[in-house]
Amino acid sequence: MSAEPVGSLGKIYIDVGDLTQAARFWGGLLGLEPRQPRSDPMGGRFVDVGAKLGTTMIVLQQVPEPHTVKNRLHLDINVSNLETAIQGVITLGGSKVRDMESGFAVMADPDGNEFCLIPRYEV
Repeated sequence: MSAEPVGSLGKIYIDVGDLTQAARFWGGLLGLEPRQPRSDPMGGRFVDVGAKLGTTMIVLQQVPEPHTVKNRLHLDINVSNLETAIQGVITLGGSKVRDMESGFAVMADPDGNEFCLIPRYEV
């Protein structure tokens, strides 16, 4: 491993079809107030969901194509109560993809982007 990193993680972008629905979902999931939608000079539309101190910024990017294949990257969301978190995701418009034998749940946002709910275990 080299002594100097190439860079550092700045933001995580999530492709979505409906910015308003996605901002409501991800803001509610993470307990953050999304900012107003913005456009870039190339015509792209984005919503910064935000970040809690010491975490990475989540940005939603509106795209025209629907989600069609399994994500190659996903987020792990730490939760204090798995069943309560599953119900919270469903209430926000997400869905449960599957339970895993190792005690976590694979979920999806309204656009089908998968993420995991991981229980925080007290050690």
